[in-house]
Amino acid sequence: MAYIGKVPANAPLTSSDIADGIISTADLANTAVTGAKVNADVISSQTALATAPADTDEFLVSDAGVIKRIDYSLIKGGGMFEKLVTTTISSATSNITFDNTYLTTAHRDYRVVFTGMKPATDNKRFNMVISNDNGSSFLSSSNHAYRMKEIGVTNSGFGQNNSANNNKFELTVDPNGNSTGEAMSGHIDIFDPLTQNSDNQYFMWQANLTYMDYEGDHLNVFGMGMFDGAGAGIGANVTFNAIKFSYSSGNILIGSATLYGRKI
Repeated sequence: MAYIGKVPANAPLTSSDIADGIISTADLANTAVTGAKVNADVISSQTALATAPADTDEFLVSDAGVIKRIDYSLIKGGGMFEKLVTTTISSATSNITFDNTYLTTAHRDYRVVFTGMKPATDNKRFNMVISNDNGSSFLSSSNHAYRMKEIGVTNSGFGQNNSANNNKFELTVDPNGNSTGEAMSGHIDIFDPLTQNSDNQYFMWQANLTYMDYEGDHLNVFGMGMFDGAGAGIGANVTFNAIKFSYSSGNILIGSATLYGRKI
């Protein structure tokens, strides 16, 4: 029906003129929604994922300017160490211990990186002991076997510290000093302590450390060791779920130890 009388003036369309739900996605052009139309909190306003993503969780990526989805399993990596925790010593402490809060089946192998470690008293060796009851007690039978070799800036020969039946692992050859500049740094790798994918009865490790000894000689020590669970009478496939580092006596004065875990 045609208008009778004067045609009303044009008026802009407002949101109140459109019923909710009347416009569908089919009514929007593919290029109509741009970055400028997306609120800045489109991600931060969502519920946080408080754990690591599952392999089938999906992410959006720009593939040469084209938006695509990708599963987390394709980008998470594998075989790399990831940081779990750092313990920093700023006042005298008896030991640094990592237990099953961090030694879990989420990781296969572990690395501990030491930086600036010093004993509270001079002339002390750095030791490691292990536990199969989450640190309630630490194994002290004579089934700790190891060999640490030593090279020095002023010594062309090789020193060593080794034992086939000690009650602990001694990680240094000449004892550590605690004077200025005598701090120790380095790392130790621990292989499958929870026996997830091995038939071994051993707690196995290798280490590489550098430090000034109590006489001021600059040293590098490296070596390996193992604990024989079956020989100690505690079983052939033991779960070792706590490790403790300390000096042969006295406290740790300063230093830090960072634990990393490696996934397969």
